[in-house]
Amino acid sequence: MDQPQTAGSWLDGFWDSRRHDRWVFAAAGCLLLVYVSLTWYLRIPAVTTGNDDATYLHLARAVSHFNYRELWIVGEPVHSHYPPFYPIILAAVGFFSGYRLDALLVVNHLLVMAALWLMFDAVRRLWSPGLALLMLAMLVVNPGLVLLGGRIMSEAPYLALSCLVLWIPTRTSTRRTWVGVAFCAATILAALTRSVGITLLAAVFVLWALDRRWRALGAFTLASSILVGSWLTMTALAPHKVHGALSYVADAVRGPGDRGMLFTLVRRLATRLPDYLARVIAWELPLPVTSSTVLDNIAWALLLVGLGGLGLVSTWRRWRILPLYLGAYGGLLAVWTWVIGRFLAPIIPLIVITLLAGADVIRRRYGARLGTALAVGLAAVVVFTGIRADWDEIRAFRGCDRKAPLESPGCFDADQRSLFAASRFVAANTPDSAVVVTAKDAVVALYSGRKVVRPRAILAADPAVFIAQLAESGADYVFLGSTAGIEWQFSRDLWRACAALDLVDSFPPRSFLFRPATAVASDTTSVACRALSQYRAQVRAGGKEGDSP
Repeated sequence: MDQPQTAGSWLDGFWDSRRHDRWVFAAAGCLLLVYVSLTWYLRIPAVTTGNDDATYLHLARAVSHFNYRELWIVGEPVHSHYPPFYPIILAAVGFFSGYRLDALLVVNHLLVMAALWLMFDAVRRLWSPGLALLMLAMLVVNPGLVLLGGRIMSEAPYLALSCLVLWIPTRTSTRRTWVGVAFCAATILAALTRSVGITLLAAVFVLWALDRRWRALGAFTLASSILVGSWLTMTALAPHKVHGALSYVADAVRGPGDRGMLFTLVRRLATRLPDYLARVIAWELPLPVTSSTVLDNIAWALLLVGLGGLGLVSTWRRWRILPLYLGAYGGLLAVWTWVIGRFLAPIIPLIVITLLAGADVIRRRYGARLGTALAVGLAAVVVFTGIRADWDEIRAFRGCDRKAPLESPGCFDADQRSLFAASRFVAANTPDSAVVVTAKDAVVALYSGRKVVRPRAILAADPAVFIAQLAESGADYVFLGSTAGIEWQFSRDLWRACAALDLVDSFPPRSFLFRPATAVASDTTSVACRALSQYRAQVRAGGKEGDSP
């Protein structure tokens, strides 16, 4: 790895780094204050209907009871989807705070801020203070990173741990025993926070193989195999592997078809890679791309590819682990089943660093004015677009009544509020032993206090089979809302068996609570059948029946 370079580096003419470090750090502190202000204002007012945050809270409570079971699901199966380290963090914070939402969110605030500071310090050392400040300015207003700090999401601790792994080699040599141990521990914990952390494991493995550090590599391989390998094995062997929500293994092998997995991976690579380069990365930076201005999008894609390619060469020379990790992470995304912009959030800082490093290469080799103009211009566009997106969120959030968020239109949309209303209805009007079938299992369980069954366990095309499976599941009620893609498929099975259901209550605009009928209707004119027909007409009119998980 090249040694850090500061003398004569880009933008050093704006200050003498030795004489004015305090102003550099003051500017960085002000930028982080901007991030804190945005994130705190836009933080979630309550646990959302996304289901992930509620799931993490349930798992944290399970960890506090020294198990890792889905206590909110009938049968309490062992959880095998999300790795355990983030629930452990939440359990520790919850122990001292009583699981107060704001206390949990403060932890994510601090984790993302720590990640940004580590990247700032690394770029300051390897390139220059000016480049580091430009990078930080682009990141503190990034809508995706602002979202991370204000949500109960495992991306925040994963970002902090992965940035720690990247930062350690820029500060000191990992050949020192205690540094090497900390380096390995942070890498393994990252993989136990999000499963995508296996790409960080791969980057460290390749890095030490290139450096011929065989003893350290052997110890690292053994430790990661025991800790991370055991978790991945349990995930692979889990009995409930359903794509889209419950299993990364099922997601990974979804849709190979008759031509096999190799053909599927090649096809994904051919379609995903151009999509990420031409649309997703630009959208997440963010850059002003739209679906209507194709030529502009192509121009941005060419700029990103050009600067990114030069930046990878530069970072390989100065900071080898960064391109190794970025390549492994990007390679996994390029062959993954789903294209989801949120998956890019943990590597957005690395993408920004690579682009600015590419501009620095142009400055040094082809012209200082051109390189400086490219970097400052790109930063200005990203900052302006990010501020505009953040401002739109702030305006939308102004009407949120944090004292009563579950009823406030400014906090949640109508479909979300109907789910909250149904959950509270269940809590107030059903016995503690009641069981509810719902696609939003963790959310409904959290707000209702009742155990739940996932609809995937009872989906069936035959109405008679569906009702039999409903009875076998032990469910007393069925909730149908409009906040999950699978609810469209679920509504079809409910409609086919509607004569055997009673409508308990409706929650506008399109959420309903049913229960098995005491007497099966002779036709499809029952109240439940009319409600389900109304639901399917409303969802079809809204175009939501094709939503992916």
